[in-house]
Parts: sequence; structure tokens; C-alpha cells
Amino acid sequence: MKKLLLLVLVAYGCALNSCTDQNGELVSFAQNREIASLNSMRSTRAVDSTSVDSILPIEETEESARLRETLRQHSIQSVSALASYGEDDEYFSSNIYAIREMPLNISVRSVATGSNASYKYLSCSEAGKEVVLSSQNTAQSSKFFLKILPATSGIPYLIYSKNSNTPLNVGYYTNKPDDKILMSAKDNSGSLYSASWDLLASPSYKGYFAIQSESYIGQADPNNSWSIFYYVLEAKANNKLGYARRVNGKGQQEFFIQPIDKFDIDYIEFDKSSAQISKLTPLEVVSYGKNETEERRSFSIKASHYATDTYQFSETGRLKFLWNDSPTFYRPYVLANKLVVPSPVNPDDEPNPGEFLRDMKYSNSKGRVSRVLTVETEGIAKPNSLIEVTSYLEGYSVSANYVAEMKVKVNNEERKVKVKGTWYGTMYTTKRAKPDIVKCFDLDDGEELSLRKKSHPVIISKTILK
Repeated sequence: MKKLLLLVLVAYGCALNSCTDQNGELVSFAQNREIASLNSMRSTRAVDSTSVDSILPIEETEESARLRETLRQHSIQSVSALASYGEDDEYFSSNIYAIREMPLNISVRSVATGSNASYKYLSCSEAGKEVVLSSQNTAQSSKFFLKILPATSGIPYLIYSKNSNTPLNVGYYTNKPDDKILMSAKDNSGSLYSASWDLLASPSYKGYFAIQSESYIGQADPNNSWSIFYYVLEAKANNKLGYARRVNGKGQQEFFIQPIDKFDIDYIEFDKSSAQISKLTPLEVVSYGKNETEERRSFSIKASHYATDTYQFSETGRLKFLWNDSPTFYRPYVLANKLVVPSPVNPDDEPNPGEFLRDMKYSNSKGRVSRVLTVETEGIAKPNSLIEVTSYLEGYSVSANYVAEMKVKVNNEERKVKVKGTWYGTMYTTKRAKPDIVKCFDLDDGEELSLRKKSHPVIISKTILK
């Protein structure tokens, strides 16, 4: 009986051990499958993260810091470049500050080969994305604005996208770190290191600027510290934007910065000390009268003639502005070989316009003013004669520097800008360039007669204009 009980216990123990081993194998198999599944998921996620290119702003490195310090030591930072165009536009700094945070269009002067010619406007679709070129200039994606920080920040300008409301940075795709792009920051919490820009005026095209990165620095010759440079924005093929070393006058590196809002022209101030006056070919006016009496008679002939004066405002400032329909302004004129200029006030506030004509609008294209000039000639006519009078009227070509003040409302705040330039005008007067030529012709045979001394007035029945 004891032997039977012992055999049962041994058999039960063996069965229990066998079950435990099988359960252990099942647990181990399940664990192995879960680990394999996790590894597979991690592998899949890793593939997914690299299949979509990440976009990041550049960061300062030891190399870029070294190059920047070398540039500082050579004193060729962009701050000194500002002087090159600040000297010929003393209103640039105040004007660009006046347009801060106003909506702008930014367009390249010349697209690159391989791009659509109409795709010249910077366009930002959303925050954290690449900025490219587009044909649209009215869409929200094509609107930008400048922010100007205190000088102590060391950042000349920040350029913001109106669409994303974040600054534009020098960036790159993680799978192409050497190909830098223009991007909008994903938010406003990051560093501004890659968002610092400067504007370098085109030497030939007013309103155009090279957009220079203050953080992306290169060196043409590693053995020459004077070959260090800041990269500027450049239009590339396929309507893309990239960077290159600046080349003066290169169309793909020059961008037109245009405030979208229109200004109202308040007044124009002319600088009479800068006036240049030269004489035009006199305007020839021929008029006629007649003496049908048999006596010598004095005559007085009045005649009218059309004349066309012209004017044009040629801006020389670095920034270009749009303006609403111009009011009419008083036009300068010449007297005693001097340029007489109107007061530098709004024409509606001029209490005594005097002899000034209010017939001129502010325009960069040539304006024309038609006038009627009336001339009068007196003399002595021979009896029974046709009187022919040729008058030569003085004309002038004039140029003078000017400053036009314009203003606009921005969030109930009045912003003012001053636009400088040169005004060009031509004008005719009733002043004689030389004495009138008076001839008398016999009414019967048409022969020219000599003039006689003054007698009694003659009544002219008809005036003929030529």
C-alpha cells in the first residue's frame, strides 16, 4: 500500500514539473513576441521620422562665432554698409522706422533660370514652413512686416510673416543640412539668432535691397580672413530661395520692399538754393491787325496762344511708397531769373497764394498743364496797311530738389515719412525773349511798308491768331 502511494506521488510530481516547463515556455514566447513587436514599431517610427524631412533654423557654432568675431575686428559689419546709402538719403532711418509693423510685399527683381517669371513675391504658407516665391501679391501669405528692436539687441531688422506671425529664419532640411533655405519660425518662443537681417540698398535700383543674414556667415578662402562674408538671400531655380555671396547689381539678390498701405501727401517743400534754370527756345507768337484809314494811326494788338508747361517729380530716396490720389499743389515759377517757390505747407493752408498757379499733382510721370498766354503789342501803323507782329516769349527749363511729406494712419497712430527727390519743370511766360518784330504790308499790293511815327489810335476790327 505504501509503495502504491509513493508511485502516485512521484507521478504527480513529474506531471507538475512538465506543466511548469510548458507554462514557462509559453510566457517566454509571449514576452519574445511583445519585444519583437515593440522593436518593429520603433523601427517603423524611425523610418517614418526620416521619411518626412524636418525643417530647423540654423544655430550658432564655434566656427560661426569665430567668423563673426573676425568680421567685427575687420570692421566690415553691415552697420558700416548702412552709411553707404544713409549719406544720400538722410530720411531712410526715420522712414523705415515709420513703416515698422506695416504690411509689406517683398519681391525679387529678377527670378532665376528655371523659375516662373511671374513668381517673384515671397510667400509663407504657415508657421514652421519654407518660404518660397509665388505669383500672388494680395494673398495673406505674401504679406510681411518689419520689427525694429533697440540698437542694443544687435539685430538690425526682424522680418515677420503676416500669415504665420513668426519671424523668418535661415533654416535647412535635416536631410540636406548644407542647403540653407528661408523659413518661418514655428512659434515665437525660440532664439532669434537665425532671424537677424540687414537691408543693403541696391546701388542702381531705388526701393530694392539685398537682404543680408546676420547669422549665416561664410569664408571664400580659408587662408584669408578678409574673405569672410555674410550671405544674402537669393532667388533660385524652381521658385525657391537660397543664399549666396553678395554680387552688386545681381537681380536675383535684390528685393523690392513695398509698403502696401497708401499714404496721403501733405505738403511739398522746394529747395530754391538747388535750382538750375536754363532757357528754352522762345515760343513764337504771330498776331495780326490792320489800319484801314488813310492816316497813320497807333495800334494795340492783343493775341492769345496755347502753351504747354510740364512737371515731374523724380524720387531719389531709398524707400518707395504708394500714395492716394494727389491733391493739386502750387507750382514754382521763374521771375527775374530766379525760381520762386510756394510756402512748404498744405495748399489748403496757404493764405496768400499770390501769382502761384495751383495746377500740379504729385507724380513720378510727366504732368502737362495747358495754358493760354495773352500778349499785347503797341506801335504805329502806316495808312491802309496789314499789321503783322511776331513776339518771342521766354521759356525756362528748371530743376530743384524737393522733400514731400506723406502720412498714414496705423491703428489710430499717424505715421509720417519724407520723400526726397528732384522736381523738373518747363514753363513759358509772357516775358519777351527779344523785341517784337512789327511789319506793315500795303492792303492793296501786299508790299512791306516802313513804319511811321505814332499818331492817333486805330480801331482793330479783327484779330487773327496763328
